[in-house]
Amino acid sequence: MDKNLAPSGYGVFLEAVKKRIREIQVRAALSANRKLILLYWSIGRDILTRQKEQGWGAKVIDRLARNLKYMRKLESPARKIKCNRDRSMQIKHCAFNLHG
Repeated sequence: MDKNLAPSGYGVFLEAVKKRIREIQVRAALSANRKLILLYWSIGRDILTRQKEQGWGAKVIDRLARNLKYMRKLESPARKIKCNRDRSMQIKHCAFNLHG
């Protein structure tokens, strides 16, 4: 038997595995989107409640916007993490610069 040939049924099995992965990826994305929408709705409701009950003004929205921009700055370096890995693929050292 030629080592380069796939066993009988391999192609069908591979396609079935790929299909299952794609289906779960779509369901995960939809679930995450639903949860984010519910979170945003909840935050909006909380802001409106506080504005009504506690007299919060438009300045609160400006302050929240600044805080959200700060959160974005914190996330940005996470994409630039540089890791040195040893031969067993265990993370040996990770460092990133929050000011970068």
